Amino acid sequence: MVATGNQSLLWKEDANLKRMKLLSLLVSFVLIISVLASCGKPTGTENKTSESTTTTEKTTEETTGKDSETTPAKPVKITILNSKGEIQAPMEEVGKIFTQENPNITVEVIACPQGTSPFEKVSALYASNAAPSISILDGGDIPKFTDKAVDLTGEKWVSDTPFVADCTIDGKVVCFPVVVEGCGLIYNKAVLSKAGVDPASIKTQKDLEDALKKIQDTGVAGCIIGGMDWSLGNHLSVVAWANKSKNAADVKKFLDNIKAGAVDVAADKDFNNLVASFDILKAYNKAKEDPLSVDSIKAAEVMAKGEAGFLFQGNWTWPEMEKFNADPENFGMIPLPISNDTSDIANTGIQAGPTKFAIVDKEQNDADQQAASKEFLNWLVYSESGNEAIVTKANCIMAFKNVQLLPSDPLGKSIAAAIKNDATLVFTGNLCPSDHWKNVGAEWQKYLADKSDKAALAKGIMDYWTSSN
Repeated sequence: MVATGNQSLLWKEDANLKRMKLLSLLVSFVLIISVLASCGKPTGTENKTSESTTTTEKTTEETTGKDSETTPAKPVKITILNSKGEIQAPMEEVGKIFTQENPNITVEVIACPQGTSPFEKVSALYASNAAPSISILDGGDIPKFTDKAVDLTGEKWVSDTPFVADCTIDGKVVCFPVVVEGCGLIYNKAVLSKAGVDPASIKTQKDLEDALKKIQDTGVAGCIIGGMDWSLGNHLSVVAWANKSKNAADVKKFLDNIKAGAVDVAADKDFNNLVASFDILKAYNKAKEDPLSVDSIKAAEVMAKGEAGFLFQGNWTWPEMEKFNADPENFGMIPLPISNDTSDIANTGIQAGPTKFAIVDKEQNDADQQAASKEFLNWLVYSESGNEAIVTKANCIMAFKNVQLLPSDPLGKSIAAAIKNDATLVFTGNLCPSDHWKNVGAEWQKYLADKSDKAALAKGIMDYWTSSN
C-alpha cells in the first residue's frame, strides 16, 4: 500500500519523536555514568587507602615489636660521639648497618680527636648548641652530664646488664654500658717461648723481673711501655688503688680519702709496690732512651712484630696489632704483679669492667631523636646484627648477660676468661674524675722520662687529688 501525503507526514513526525526520545535517554544515561564515576572513585580510593595504611602500620608494628610511641614515625638523624678512636671505622659501619635495618633513622658517628678528652669535646659541642644525640664517655665524665641525660631506668636492657650499678646515679639509670674492657700485661707467646718463659708462671714481682731478663738475654727487649698520658694515668697508675678491694664502693671510699687528704700517697704500700714494678719495666723498656715517643700505634707494632715480650695495655690494642699482621694464636694477657706477696689481688687479677658509657641527650635533641637513640641502643643489645657489629666488627665485649657472642681476638678472650674465673680487679679509672688521666698521667710521664723521682710523683698525685673538684 502506498501512503498518502498526510499519512507520510504523520509517520515522519512519529519517527522524529522516537529519535528525540532515544537521544534524550542516551544523554541522561551518559550523565548518570559520569556522575557515578566522578563521585564514586575518590570515595572508594580513600577508604581502600586508609584500610591499606592501617594494615601496613599494624603489620610493621607486629613484625618489629616496636612501640609507635617510642619509635620515630618520620625520617630522623641522630649523631653519636665516639670516644673510642681505635674502633671509629667499625662504629661507622655499625651506623650504616643500623640505618639499613631502620631506614627512617640516619646515623652519623663523630670521632673524638686523639689527645682531646671526651669531656672536653662534648662540652664544646654543648656550648655550640650541637650536642650529640648519643655521647660515648668515660665513666668519670658521666656525673658531669647527668642533668642533660635522658632517664633510661625504664629501658628493657637495664634488667639484662650486671653492671646497672655503674650506670646509676641518685637512683636513676642515666647511661648505657657500651663495652666491657680490661687491661694487663699483653704478651707475645713466641718471644716468651724462645726465652723459656711460661706466662702463667708469672705471679710475683720477682717472677716478672726474671722473665724480662730471660727475654732480654735472647736479644729481644723485655717490654715496651706506651708513653700516652691516658694509658699511664687511667690504666696503669690505678692498679695500686685497685689492689685495695674487689668492691668498687671500697675503692671509691679510698679515693675519697686521698681527696680529703686523709691518705699519704708517698707512704702508701700499694703505691710504692706499683712504682717498684714500673721501675722493673722501665729497666727493660725497648724505648727507654726516648720513652715518650711511643704512642699506642708504635707500641702495637712492636708487640705484633715480636720486638718485645710484654706491653701493659688493654684489649683495645688488638685492632692496631691486627694492622701489623699479629697472629691471634700468639698473644694473650696476664695480670701485672705489683709485689711478692701472693695475697695481693693485683698479682692475680686483670682490671675489667665497663669502660665506656653512653648518655642520650635531652636538652638539644628533640623527642624523635631521643626515641631513635633509644632504638639504636636496644638494637645493639637485642638484635643479632647489633651484637655482631659490636663484638665481631669492633672486637668488644658487650656488657649484657643475654649476649652470648664473644670476641675472637686473644686479648678479649683473656679478659672474658678472667671475668668467668673471678680473676678481675675493679676498673678504677671509672671512679676517677674526668681530668684524672690527663693530670695524673702527666706526672707518670715525667717519672717515665726520668724528669722526676718517686717523691715528686707522689706529691704530684696528692696535689691533684686534694685540689680536684
